Amino acid sequence: MESNDFFFVLNGFHPSLPEAEVRSILETSGKTFKVKPSPPMILRVNGLMDSINSVERRAYYVKCSLEELLIAENNPHEIFSTLRELDLSRYDMRSFRLSLRRLGGSGSLIDVKKIKGRIERRLEELWAAERVLVKPDLWLMGFFSGEKFILGKLLKEVKRNISNRLPHKRPSFHPSSMHPSLAGSLVNLSRAKLND
Repeated sequence: MESNDFFFVLNGFHPSLPEAEVRSILETSGKTFKVKPSPPMILRVNGLMDSINSVERRAYYVKCSLEELLIAENNPHEIFSTLRELDLSRYDMRSFRLSLRRLGGSGSLIDVKKIKGRIERRLEELWAAERVLVKPDLWLMGFFSGEKFILGKLLKEVKRNISNRLPHKRPSFHPSSMHPSLAGSLVNLSRAKLND
């Protein structure tokens, strides 16, 4: 099996807990992986799709997982020069959607709307693909994070429905109750295998 470059967008509520949780899940999966230098709130990984799937199933502090397509310095000139090298020919892409987001206030001096328009026009020219908002063949997401811009193909948005497990909805309440996300994350940090 071929390993690929992926990245996870992490919840920014804590500086180290989300990354530690993902690393624990990857180590528990037993698959080989390598963590690459990453900007804030992003964890870049080279590994097998199986290990990525285990993170999507178990992580509480991951927002989404993506296949990495390009990474560039966080300025328009670098983004567009790197975009020229982007090869999407391996995807069946008749339609696409592009979302750009700032993480932790990064890229505040950059005109995101202008960059988004230029990237969309470039994709339309190169692959004759149509921009759509609903059910695209390829959903691309770009993130401004620290000094970097990273673009990826969305694999999965991770959404945990834990609202029915919140402390105030339990049959009995104790003021020292732990939030379900933190409890789940601590189980992952203990490197417990699935179904243990």
